Amino acid sequence: MENPTKHCLDCGYPIEGLGTNTCPECGRAFDPDDCMSYAVDVGDLVRLYSSGNPVDVYLLREELIAEGIPAVVIGESLGAARGDLPMTGDTLPGVWVGKRQIERAMEIATRYDQQRRERLAAEQDLPPWTCEECGEEVEGAFEVCWNCQRERLGA
Repeated sequence: MENPTKHCLDCGYPIEGLGTNTCPECGRAFDPDDCMSYAVDVGDLVRLYSSGNPVDVYLLREELIAEGIPAVVIGESLGAARGDLPMTGDTLPGVWVGKRQIERAMEIATRYDQQRRERLAAEQDLPPWTCEECGEEVEGAFEVCWNCQRERLGA
């Protein structure tokens, strides 16, 4: 197979012509008849978004896919080298999309990032609370006591 055009959404592994519907590299399932279950034209990808928090990267990727934009996360495995590598956009995990979808994807990423910032700001404004079970003071953003795992009452 010369120039594979279908790639795994999670790891970018070429999946064109496999005898299975599971990526042999990471185990993600795909449907060869559903273009939303794999990435196409990996050589045409551009980085849309990067973050030191892989959760943010994967949440954005899922939003893009839900909006019909194939996206792939690249660079998460570089986290194991942190300390040896500088934390730059090149070494942080990032969401990559095809060049043809970049404008629409940027709109979605901007909306996602704004919502993330608003959520973080709201969490910082919550006052700490005292656990009724163990008396421990817990930061307002948390709904469960870190000490005894009791849920916040009245939350």
